[in-house]
Amino acid sequence: MSISVDVPAAGAFEIPLTASSTAADVILLLRERLPDCPWHGNKMLSYGVCQLQCNDSVQAANHSTLVFTNYSEISNKEACSIPDTAERGITREQLVKVVRFVSKMADRCCETFGEDHGTKLKFEDFNLYHADYWLIKPATQGYQDKGCSLVEVMAVEAQRPHWFVSHAWIEP
Repeated sequence: MSISVDVPAAGAFEIPLTASSTAADVILLLRERLPDCPWHGNKMLSYGVCQLQCNDSVQAANHSTLVFTNYSEISNKEACSIPDTAERGITREQLVKVVRFVSKMADRCCETFGEDHGTKLKFEDFNLYHADYWLIKPATQGYQDKGCSLVEVMAVEAQRPHWFVSHAWIEP
């Protein structure tokens, strides 16, 4: 028994499974097959809107292709702590890195809300809600025991912004 895993920029891999295979087991086997990839950041396996945690069985996805997301591409080897939120500005270079990452991943993600729930996303439709679900939370969970901000994963020190843009989480 095996499962197909889609790895952006590397292709599809057939990973052998046992009855007790977990997401962590599959990621470990991928690591063996992709030794030249960075492995320091968070990693995620998903299918549809389902994000698998390390100890989750992959049996539920046995008729789906899993998608592997490696957040090492946008993160430093260690997250830095920036307690003052006013110093968590994101640089243009970091934004470019995020946009490139999302452009590779968006069509592998699914809509998580509304009447289009479960349908494949397009890069042009990727919004802040998608970024929160598919990028920010999975990339930052578990750092510093409680998680951290995306900038703390990407930066090496505090980054005081030159501009401030705010977003309200409200609907009209």
